[in-house]
Amino acid sequence: MQRGAAVTAAVIVVGYVGLELVVRHGDLVDVHRFVRPAAAVRVLDREGALLRVVRGDGVDQRWVPLAEVSPTLVSAVLAAEDRRFFAHHGVDVVAVLRAAVTNVIPWRRRSGASTLTQQLVKRVYGRPHGLWDKGIEMLRAMALERAVSKDEILEQYLNRLPYGDGIVGVARACEAYLGHGPQSLTPAEAALIAGIPQAPAHTEPRRHLARALRRRNEVLGRMVARGWITPEQGASARSERFAAPTLPPHPTLALAFTDRVARALRDGALTADAGAVTTSVQIGLQRDAESLLLDAVTRFTGSGAQNGAAVVLRHDSGEVYAYVGAARRDPRAARWTSCARTDSPDPP
Repeated sequence: MQRGAAVTAAVIVVGYVGLELVVRHGDLVDVHRFVRPAAAVRVLDREGALLRVVRGDGVDQRWVPLAEVSPTLVSAVLAAEDRRFFAHHGVDVVAVLRAAVTNVIPWRRRSGASTLTQQLVKRVYGRPHGLWDKGIEMLRAMALERAVSKDEILEQYLNRLPYGDGIVGVARACEAYLGHGPQSLTPAEAALIAGIPQAPAHTEPRRHLARALRRRNEVLGRMVARGWITPEQGASARSERFAAPTLPPHPTLALAFTDRVARALRDGALTADAGAVTTSVQIGLQRDAESLLLDAVTRFTGSGAQNGAAVVLRHDSGEVYAYVGAARRDPRAARWTSCARTDSPDPP
């Protein structure tokens, strides 16, 4: 068994040297793939009231520069995922050798070897399936390290981590689970956030608090072992109580209108300013229009009325003050509602 592990380790070292040669003479990674993804956009009424949050690419994400992320959180993420990040060149040979040895010894816990850079490559390129998928991933990770700086890789990684409930990136994760941004975190808060991405479905703290705290304590132990926090700080953090903030769900108001805004954002016909779009709709008038329209349709149901729509415009400017795509949204009206949204005039 020991001889087998030694042979495996030797093959890995030789393979790593070969990978390095290939990376130096090949074009293996496209840095244009690492552009910032679309962020969630807040759609506001004319007075700043929130109508809806339009998720970019279907996820709740807000990009944050590395300079605005707490160093404590960075340390916690490195402790959890890749403690030698600043020492390797995309592939951690030490971790690969350790994994080769532990994975062939019976009764030993299997050890992973993917670096933070390799994980980033998987998140951007997807997970290939085939005989050479791991080798391709390693090649791309090494090529990426030659193309951009460690700080750029770290910023990309922190902003692409999954946190459950459609939340992506440390900025929205901190806001959702801690109630504030990632700029200033305690060791306990940092370790909690850093521990979620390993298994978001099982360590998301609002539903699985006990598991989240166990994972938090594991990360704190690693931070102490690395000397990034003192044993006293680690003990204090482990005893720190946690309660996820009670945040109201995002509203979904003026649905047909905000659907059109979302479509305009996707098509590039509309751009957000600082993550928000201020519209001409007035939410009080919107609610009044919805109520009056429903009352009217209900009153004339006996005469065959099934649904209705309404738009309130300012006559001199054409501004849309209220936009009701359908009085009813039940399954019987679904087809009509869909047509109304498609055929309705564009918002300002």
